[in-house]
Amino acid sequence: MKKVTLSTYFVLAITCSFILMSNKDIKKTSYESITTDTSLDFFRSTGSPGDYTGSPGDGYYYCTECHNSNPGNFSLIPMISTNIPITGYVLGETYTINVSTTSSGASGWGFELTAEKAGGIEVGAFDLTGSTNSPKIITSGGSVTHSNDAFSFWSFSWTAPSIDEGDITFYTAVLAANGSGTGGDQVVTTSEVVSASTLSIDEKNSLTFDIFPNPSRDYLTVKLPNEISDGSVEIFDFLGRSVMTSKINKIENRLNLTNLAVGMYIIRLTSEGKSGVKKIIRE
Repeated sequence: MKKVTLSTYFVLAITCSFILMSNKDIKKTSYESITTDTSLDFFRSTGSPGDYTGSPGDGYYYCTECHNSNPGNFSLIPMISTNIPITGYVLGETYTINVSTTSSGASGWGFELTAEKAGGIEVGAFDLTGSTNSPKIITSGGSVTHSNDAFSFWSFSWTAPSIDEGDITFYTAVLAANGSGTGGDQVVTTSEVVSASTLSIDEKNSLTFDIFPNPSRDYLTVKLPNEISDGSVEIFDFLGRSVMTSKINKIENRLNLTNLAVGMYIIRLTSEGKSGVKKIIRE
């Protein structure tokens, strides 16, 4: 009986060994098919799969989830710049967002960027109007990423929300790659906060008025609503600086724009405790 028992144990041990080896091979094959450096490098070169900007809404995850093997050092510095004025974003206006990098020795680059208000909630809308260097929108993730890894600068458009969402933060994770899989890459995050413009008007205090022609070359006509007899006009450049003020006291008022440089401005009309803003272009 003892001999039979020992033989049985021996057979069971051999059988279990083959089973464990078989399972290990299966898991290894399955793992390698989706997470090899070649596979992940494909994702990097054609864009982030989404939700990896390092933002609160993305759970603070960023590209090191994939690019974490022997991280490299390319002296990578990521930067976000916009043409949103220092006075803040105007509700419903469209702005240019730029993501750029400086690095040394990298052979490819990538990024993902999103815009969130407090609580990690995505706000505003991205589009590719006037885009530079092949960014693409990740619809499911509400963010923008690269579509190839040949560029270290990207530019695209973002439209501010139509209601005041308070401070909005742009979050981005930027990648510098060595071109040999995901090992040896470097990922750095940065963010930029913008506030709602002091020119944004509550609906109950809004004032409707007309301007023409727009764009204008030398003169702009401001037409008051019939119930308003006078008011004041102030023009701001897109850095938020006041560049012109004028009192108006009739239905149609002609403003001389010849002292303004060619470009885009914001005009604010104030009367009887109400205000209205419009975008104007001097050409």
